[in-house]
Amino acid sequence: MTVPIGKYYKTFRGVHGILGGLSFIPAVIGAVMGDKSKNPNYFYPPLGDVSLIALIGTLAFGILSTYIVFVYCESSQRRLHPVAPVVLYFAAAVGFCVLIGLYIEFVKVVPISSEKTEVTVSTGYDRTAFVSSSRDLANLSDSELLHVRGPWEDQIQKLWTLNSIAVARVSLWIFYTCVLVCLVSISSFGVYQHAAASGAAGG
Repeated sequence: MTVPIGKYYKTFRGVHGILGGLSFIPAVIGAVMGDKSKNPNYFYPPLGDVSLIALIGTLAFGILSTYIVFVYCESSQRRLHPVAPVVLYFAAAVGFCVLIGLYIEFVKVVPISSEKTEVTVSTGYDRTAFVSSSRDLANLSDSELLHVRGPWEDQIQKLWTLNSIAVARVSLWIFYTCVLVCLVSISSFGVYQHAAASGAAGG
């Protein structure tokens, strides 16, 4: 049965839509908190100077996924297989596990005692020649480097190569966004099925 797109999006006001909307809350909280706050900000990956545009991209892909699910379900050449939401669920679970590993490896929380705040930053995996050639810095851990030099973007780019920082941050963004898209898509399938059932029943 064909579901009008207006009815589909109106159905998001129900339980399935609310559950999908919850997926956006961590990203919004992370944006409000910013990288510098009294508590570590794990709600959205710290991506340096591109954090804002990355957040916009994440939200855009999340919203777009609702339309993609609608088109997928409406296509006369495709029938919704009951395993599709299950595949998305496991994809979200795997993506979240990878995201945890990326956080452990690249995301650091640096306390600023003078301001009684903590800065959440992301680093790279390859240190620069500046660090390798320094006797004082070469043997320090990533957290110690940030404590000594400061958790600011100019210092991070001085301590880790730009390529390694870019790879780490793009990886964080991709897996975070994929997890969100999977969760929103799962709820969107539920919304579509509810809208279709409501239409069939004359609702």
